[in-house]
Amino acid sequence: MERLGAVILAAGLSSRMGEFKPLLPIGGVSMIRRVV
Repeated sequence: MERLGAVILAAGLSSRMGEFKPLLPIGGVSMIRRVV
């Protein structure tokens, strides 16, 4: 089986949101989980 890699772009300081953006919940699921 061939291996596959990926880069998920989730950068930024989140200064306006006050939290780490990839972990913010959207509809009960973290943003990073939705992207993946």
